[in-house]
Amino acid sequence: MKNFSKRLLKVVCLFTTTLLFSVFFTSKAQAQATATGTATLNVTLVDVLVLTVNNQTVNLNFTGATSYQTGVTAALTGQLTVTSNRAFSLKIRAAGNLSSSDAGNTDVIPVNKISVSVANAAAIGGTASTVALSNADQSLIAGAPAGIAKSFNMQYQTPANDSDFAKRAGTYTTTLTYTASVP
Repeated sequence: MKNFSKRLLKVVCLFTTTLLFSVFFTSKAQAQATATGTATLNVTLVDVLVLTVNNQTVNLNFTGATSYQTGVTAALTGQLTVTSNRAFSLKIRAAGNLSSSDAGNTDVIPVNKISVSVANAAAIGGTASTVALSNADQSLIAGAPAGIAKSFNMQYQTPANDSDFAKRAGTYTTTLTYTASVP
């Protein structure tokens, strides 16, 4: 029986050693199958505000008696494009009254006889206004939300039956300046 006890003790020791060895190396192998690490992600932003005038000519053409009676409208789809990473406002001003470049024609048309609005103001957002042109900045949209390449459809209009347009035939011009700004 003494041999049996020795053998049993050897078997138990061998089994225990095998079991411990198996547990130790199995847990070690599992620990090596998954590893984690960390990294820092930085996103650096700069302020951007870009205004592009896509159509630099606005033509209000009086073509006959009906034009004088009903007024004239010019709708320019996508005339302006603004990209801003912050809320912004858009203003317009005229250099002065409309005057003729024809020799001897000293007639002028008051610039405030032309109204301007953003036709797609609801899509742009912010608070929109229809303004009469002036040589001072007039707010077309205030508080427009930030956006990339926001397209502005502009509308220019003259009133109906306005005697200030009863002038000599010719082209009367002024320069318009659009200003986008962030608060």
